[in-house]
Amino acid sequence: GMQACVRRLNELYRNESVLHEGQFMQENFEWVTLAHEQEGIMAFERKGKKIEEKILVVLNVSDSARSKFKLAVHGKPAWSEIFNSDDEIYWGSSNYLNSNIRCVKQPKKANIYNLFIDIAPFSALVLK
Repeated sequence: GMQACVRRLNELYRNESVLHEGQFMQENFEWVTLAHEQEGIMAFERKGKKIEEKILVVLNVSDSARSKFKLAVHGKPAWSEIFNSDDEIYWGSSNYLNSNIRCVKQPKKANIYNLFIDIAPFSALVLK
């Protein structure tokens, strides 16, 4: 449960250098969205030197699940879930796991992609 969750988060922090290198440098952090305050969704990116190092953290601080929630991100056309607090090994429901994240390039907008994710209430996702 909780111990496995903290262990996994510590592993991510240790193994994903973008989460700790340059942590006080503005160019390594970017809010992706704060515009979904009504839905209780916040998202930010941690960036490295290469685009494939980018990490996206999505938080749902509301009591409502979101299915196929659309989130616009810059530059990276493919993402995979590397942490989901809704996983049953962390005592979650496993109803909102994202094994295949759909990414669609926005028409007429350079390097902007819409991600469609499922996110449980009061949960966190980490995508790479």
